[in-house]
Amino acid sequence: MRKILTFLATIIFAAGLISVPANAVSNPSLSDNPESPQSIDIRRKITNVSEPVTNRFDYEIFDAENSGLIQHITEDIYLDFHEAEPDENGAVELVDSFDLSDMTFFGLGGVRLLGLREVKSSNPEDYPVSDQVYYFKVAMKGEVDEYGWQTGNFTPTLILPFEDEAGAKYDVAEFSESFLRTHIELQAPSVGDGIKESDVFRYEVTIFGDDGETYDIIAPKGNYEFEDKNVKSDKKCQAGEVCVVYLSPGEFATIGLSTDGDDQIRNSTHYQIKMTVSQKEVVIDGETTPEPEPINIKPDTIKTGIEVSIIPFAFLALMAILGIAIVCKSPK
Repeated sequence: MRKILTFLATIIFAAGLISVPANAVSNPSLSDNPESPQSIDIRRKITNVSEPVTNRFDYEIFDAENSGLIQHITEDIYLDFHEAEPDENGAVELVDSFDLSDMTFFGLGGVRLLGLREVKSSNPEDYPVSDQVYYFKVAMKGEVDEYGWQTGNFTPTLILPFEDEAGAKYDVAEFSESFLRTHIELQAPSVGDGIKESDVFRYEVTIFGDDGETYDIIAPKGNYEFEDKNVKSDKKCQAGEVCVVYLSPGEFATIGLSTDGDDQIRNSTHYQIKMTVSQKEVVIDGETTPEPEPINIKPDTIKTGIEVSIIPFAFLALMAILGIAIVCKSPK
């Protein structure tokens, strides 16, 4: 019995020695390391605008290696435009610094890869989310005691600058997209190849935009004779309804472009055009700005460095085996 008690006491003592550093494994944050950068900078640009911009863009930081490194991420990383006036180049931009000092991490050593991306736009039809992704790193340095053993304490360090998927480096994560509206251009074929100077082209255009949207039509003024009738082009085009434009060979017209040069048709709006000349009809289906092909971003995995030492646990297991052997050999 005395040997059993001695063995149990030894196990409890060894466990106590190990429990101190084990309990010390908390989720460290950047604020634990004043030598580390505590923030990141984000710039958002919108180009090709002529009117004040009001829109909010939200961002997220994600674990690019799916290693479970991040325990808590600072929320409300966003840039908010309020009636931002475009400059002389037709652009607006907003830049801000975001405090990450309360971001916490799982205490494993090494250098880890994190990503920053845009995830939400308050008005995605006019200002779609950017597909740009920026990467940065966090180094998790493990603390060792006087014997070289891991104590279970880790210190995170933010490593900048950013890198994009191509490896280019940036001090600021800059997300940029154009104000995605456009217009439709119509141009009648020129005389030749069966087209006569007396021909008149009739374009029936339907733009499947949002209810209530109206688009300007800029076409040559004057009357045309089509199917023995005097006709002229519409001045406006209503979303979801047919509008008509007449052109002579070589003439040009636009739909959805104001006299001030502002585009009016939203990004990715579908439309249909029926063209008739000399009783022949041609149907054209289209989309103002086709959606881009998805980009499969697969960053290279960065190997981890310092790992939690298993020596203390191996020592504990060894003590248990020796204790069992002592008890088994004890005289009854």
